[in-house]
Amino acid sequence: MAPQPADHRGEGSTGLPDPFEWVGNALPADYANTASWPPEGPIEERLTDYSRLVDWALRSGILSVAEANPMLREAAAHPARAAATLDRARSLRAVVHQALASLARGNAPPASALGALNGFLPDALGHLAVDSTGDGCGCSWTWRHDGVDLDRMLWPIVWSTLGLLTSDQSRLVRQCGNQRCGWTFVDTSRNRTRKWCTMRDCGNRAKARRHYERKKRSTRGTGTAS
Repeated sequence: MAPQPADHRGEGSTGLPDPFEWVGNALPADYANTASWPPEGPIEERLTDYSRLVDWALRSGILSVAEANPMLREAAAHPARAAATLDRARSLRAVVHQALASLARGNAPPASALGALNGFLPDALGHLAVDSTGDGCGCSWTWRHDGVDLDRMLWPIVWSTLGLLTSDQSRLVRQCGNQRCGWTFVDTSRNRTRKWCTMRDCGNRAKARRHYERKKRSTRGTGTAS
């Protein structure tokens, strides 16, 4: 099994308020949820620059602070490379979202999404290696890198996405019931009936909208009766 990121979600690895939400129950969903996905395309961009991409990777457990700091220095020294990496990261995110949204609708991911994911795969696999665990008990997978790779956080995202697509959990992928949201998640609820990204956000808005509609119908009915 390839190396899995430590679960640092919500720990505030950078010491700053967490600008991300961690409601996907899977790394690919949390990554796709760094933007909202209404029908016209992504909005509410949270990966606003390369440093925010690194911040997300830190908080997700993909990167450690010791790994992230040289990447940020390299990005500051080579802004064009950092911008190109950010563009690639957003392209990957769009494909991940497309694949998960298809699963949520009960469909296989489209060939175009799988082709794009397969296009990211050689680079990721080229950095996957097996190493000793150091305790004399065997070996484990690790990510190998030479120098400072600005896109190293993308490798585990690609691997984790393909892992989810080929696992039994693919049947549990759902999409938020708010069409203006579009966030995806793996439904681990007891009865597999989760409908919203969060109740405090889209769930509460839907609840308030239903209350308003009931009140409006009641008011109209009272007026008609009088």
